Amino acid sequence: MKLEPGNKVKIEVVESQCDIMKKGDTVYLNGPVLDQEHSDAVCVTALAAIYPWIMGARFGVKSENMGWNKGYRVSCPDKLVDFNITFIAD
Repeated sequence: MKLEPGNKVKIEVVESQCDIMKKGDTVYLNGPVLDQEHSDAVCVTALAAIYPWIMGARFGVKSENMGWNKGYRVSCPDKLVDFNITFIAD
């Protein structure tokens, strides 16, 4: 089955004051599917909030208007965690 868009996404925790997602944690997505085997703990509230940038990465979009600088740098809604979101080319 082909999942569109098919880019794999890497979500790195670059700063954290959160008990769930700690600095250095990484979450991997294969299209829309969470790679549970290779990912650390996930806060679904944070993932839901940053999903527009995840979709940009899934499509391989590098948009300065969306904040691209070698990855999207975004924060969770509680401002406790900063993420760097990049796509992994196959």
